[in-house]
Amino acid sequence: MHIYGSGRHPGDPLSDGSRMSAGLADRNGMPFGKWQDRFIDWFRDLDFLQKPGVETKAARDIAAFVSQPPRGGERRGNNG
Repeated sequence: MHIYGSGRHPGDPLSDGSRMSAGLADRNGMPFGKWQDRFIDWFRDLDFLQKPGVETKAARDIAAFVSQPPRGGERRGNNG
């Protein structure tokens, strides 16, 4: 998650009296206008943009997590 310190939303008034209409558009190179690029970067990092049938990093990470022994009496999987 990214939280930005400044930015505008659709419908916000602009200095010329009009209202902003493209809330998620690129805003002169400001990082909050690049959320779509960060989303694609995240999906690439998790290998979600591979060809079908290729195991993703997300799947490997989950498999590694569930294969660990439970901690502190916790039970995992199959709710039972």
